[in-house]
Amino acid sequence: EWLYQKRLEIGDKYYNGDTLFFSDVRQENTDFLGYKAYKLSGRWQNLTSFTGGTFACWGFYDEQQKIAYMIDNAVFFPEGDKLRALIGLEIISNTFKKKLTKK
Repeated sequence: EWLYQKRLEIGDKYYNGDTLFFSDVRQENTDFLGYKAYKLSGRWQNLTSFTGGTFACWGFYDEQQKIAYMIDNAVFFPEGDKLRALIGLEIISNTFKKKLTKK
């Protein structure tokens, strides 16, 4: 629920009103870089610009740092293979490294 609401908030604020429809979104528990994570995937839409595409995002909490992370991928590629582009973004996302905090 938190991840879904945060993705809606980010889509509205940073992607000029992008939105999700709950029935178009798949939610699952997964592993992301060794963390217990939640993954959302599905279709995003922008009702103002009449655009849309695919997305996937992961959310996880680092207990040691007390920080929640969200890694978000979205594809707008009308003429191309969206799945291939989304897989490429997932490969890039798997290079994520958290910033080490000073003690």
